[in-house]
Amino acid sequence: MLQTIGRRFDYPRVWQHALLKRGVIPGRVRRALRDADIVLSDMPWCPPIPGPWSIKPWFMVSHNLEYRLLEQAKGWHRRAAAWMHANESSAPRQFRDIFACADEDRDFFLSCDPTRQLKVQILRGGVDPNAYLAPPGARDRIRSQLGLT
Repeated sequence: MLQTIGRRFDYPRVWQHALLKRGVIPGRVRRALRDADIVLSDMPWCPPIPGPWSIKPWFMVSHNLEYRLLEQAKGWHRRAAAWMHANESSAPRQFRDIFACADEDRDFFLSCDPTRQLKVQILRGGVDPNAYLAPPGARDRIRSQLGLT
C-alpha cells in the first residue's frame, strides 16, 4: 500500500528504508530472515534489519550509485540525493561486504571503508554473457575470502 502511494506521488523510497531499519517487516520476510544462512540486501534502500538474524552475514548488492541517479532527478528524488549519499557512504560499516556491478561503485565503497577490510567484489552484468562468466574455482575462492566456507 505504502509503495503504491509513494509511486503514485513520485516519492522516493526513503520510507522503505526507515521501516526496514526499525525492523518493521512482514511475517514472510521475518521467516525468510530466520531461515537464511546469509542475507543479501538488494541495493542501499534495504538496510540490515534488527533482530535475531543480525548475527548472520549481511551483504549488499549495488547495481549503481543511487545518489547519483537521485541527483539527476527532479522534485522529491533530487532532495533525497544527499540522504542517499550519506546512506551509501555508511554501507561499508553496515555490511560484511558489498558486491558492485561497476568499477565506479567498487571504488566509491572502498573509499568509504574505514577498516580497509572490504573486498567489494565486482559482479559484472549486461547483455554479453561472456563478460560475466566466472572462471573455474571462483565461487569457492570468493566464499573462502568472505569466510563462508
